[in-house]
Amino acid sequence: MNIKLDCAVCGYQQVEGSICPNCDTDLSLIRSLMELPSIPENSVIVYAEPTKPKGSIIPLALPLIGLILGGAFGFVANSLIMQPKLVVQYVPIPTPPIIKPESKQTSHQANFKSTSVRKYVVKKGDTLTQIAEKFCGAGSRWQTVVEVNFQLIGRENSLEVGEVLQIPDCKGRETNVR
Repeated sequence: MNIKLDCAVCGYQQVEGSICPNCDTDLSLIRSLMELPSIPENSVIVYAEPTKPKGSIIPLALPLIGLILGGAFGFVANSLIMQPKLVVQYVPIPTPPIIKPESKQTSHQANFKSTSVRKYVVKKGDTLTQIAEKFCGAGSRWQTVVEVNFQLIGRENSLEVGEVLQIPDCKGRETNVR
């Protein structure tokens, strides 16, 4: 039995296949519903009560009992076994004291305060030895420059280009060599 349908999307009439030739709509669901047998008008629909399954309930009960017992055993086992607890403790990290540049003075700096001090701008390629050679007369007196410029302590071998250094009048003056 070949039913001809009207397309519900574009209204094309008398579609014989499952696809509308006008708009390519799939009409197969509508076709399958239309091909179902119809119920006569004088028929009565009777709903029946569900019947109980015949046979034993034991095949269904055993897995259920096993599941309940397994869950209970797991809960008890988990409660009895000591589990390590994660303890987070915050330990403050001490911060180093802040030393203001004005307050840090060596005895050597104090000696140079009274004498003339000149400023020198570090150029590319400068080293403390070269600067000491130029202003103090000996490259071995670089420590005199460091004692006056405390910001150089710990980085004597890495001068920054453009850095301003205080150069004491150290020619002919004795310094303590460490």
